[in-house]
Amino acid sequence: MFTETYTEILLETSRDAILIMERDFTITKANRNFYANFKCVSDQIQGKSFFEINGKAWDKDDIHKLFEKVIPKEKHAEDHETLLTFPESTGDRCLVLNVHLTDADEKKPALIFLFIEDITEKRHAEAQLIENERRFTQRKQELEQSRSFLNSVLNSTYYGIASYEPLRNAFGEIEDFRITYTNQEVPGNFGLSVQDVVGKTFKEVYPGVFENGIFEKVKNCLITGIPNTYEISVADRNHELWLTAAMEKVNDTVTITSKNITAEKEAALQLERMNTLLFNKNKELSSFTYIASHDLQEPLRKIRMFISRILEEEKNFSDNTLAYFTNINSTAVRMQMLIDALLSYSSMESGIIKTERTDLNKFVKEVLALIDISVGESGAVFEIGTLPTVQVVRIQFQQLLLNVINNAIKYRKPETAPKIKIAAEKVENNNLKFWKITIEDDGIGFDQQYAEKIFEVFQRLHGKKDYGGTGVGLAICKKIMLNHHGDIVAEGIPGVGAKFHIYIPTKG
Repeated sequence: MFTETYTEILLETSRDAILIMERDFTITKANRNFYANFKCVSDQIQGKSFFEINGKAWDKDDIHKLFEKVIPKEKHAEDHETLLTFPESTGDRCLVLNVHLTDADEKKPALIFLFIEDITEKRHAEAQLIENERRFTQRKQELEQSRSFLNSVLNSTYYGIASYEPLRNAFGEIEDFRITYTNQEVPGNFGLSVQDVVGKTFKEVYPGVFENGIFEKVKNCLITGIPNTYEISVADRNHELWLTAAMEKVNDTVTITSKNITAEKEAALQLERMNTLLFNKNKELSSFTYIASHDLQEPLRKIRMFISRILEEEKNFSDNTLAYFTNINSTAVRMQMLIDALLSYSSMESGIIKTERTDLNKFVKEVLALIDISVGESGAVFEIGTLPTVQVVRIQFQQLLLNVINNAIKYRKPETAPKIKIAAEKVENNNLKFWKITIEDDGIGFDQQYAEKIFEVFQRLHGKKDYGGTGVGLAICKKIMLNHHGDIVAEGIPGVGAKFHIYIPTKG
């Protein structure tokens, strides 16, 4: 009685699932944990063979061998771990089996006690722990790689990056800052290394910040949380440094990103000096050109005046002598024209110019009215498209149009009335918009290799005897367009004609 009662207590209080079987593996009893764990009831297993229940999930070679070890060789076997697949919701389970064979006597047969511990959750937890450790190790390696990569990036950038934490006194007032991080660029500006400065304070490394205002800027940024940018000159051991920097509060620290702009500053100062020098030289050159041109005009006027008087008063010159005087006078006239052209060119100063909104449709008609005689004599025919309204200096643009149109009339084919087309279109270059005004003629043209040379002062492609002029007109046109921040370019084909493209900047 005691033995049966003890067995009942053992079955119902054990945490393990327990089966009791006869030596032929016929099940005689199971505890409630077995029924609960393996989703079955008494009628499904009582009197059945152990290897037939639960969809024959127990019918595995390793379990057969386990029982063969106990029957008849040994009385018990312990801690046999196996993985079984059960039907429906039970699924895969990891189990530890302990088998005990009781002794038989006259009153009761030998029985097999099977103790089943379900360690599925334990193994899952262990597997999860191993996986977590693997992920942690992998993540740690990735973080180390990221940290190494970040340090590599930070140390290869042209920007200095550093972080500073405040040092407060007993009253909570900020007295200094400690450098908690910096890349090489910051201390490198002062001939120091990262190891020289990290962990040290402003007073120890950069004492000048208390005099040039940087300490106050950093402190105010930390207190107010307001980012700040500044540009400052810092005295180095050997020379002056220029830095531009931006600071921002991060938790209870301040991060400063800076850039050494000393080279840019020196280049800007050098450029400013060169621009000033160039301006003064250009001013001197313009003054010299203007004065020299004026001083040359007086002798020329006297030469022409004396020649005129000689020819009026003396009537007995030979034909050769008259020819000499005529050539002298023609040369003086041409010299006068060159001086006038040079004065016009030197007067086209760049700089601040006042432009006016100008309707080119009306403006071109006004320009043609100024040269109506030469237009009539040449029989020139104009084909003018719709033209835009542009911002130009009217007097300068008038001279440009006169020069280009007069050239189209002058360099026409012999015995042929010139045809001149004027058209406009909007174009874009390097994100800048322009009105492109094209003046096209059907004259003698020119070789394209001279397309730039014709805009130089005193450059001519044709002889003075064939075509008059000073060789300054197109140079003036180029200077006018430079004053307008635009350009003028030429295209030519010998015997076909020429095109002049005028580019006027536009905002729309």
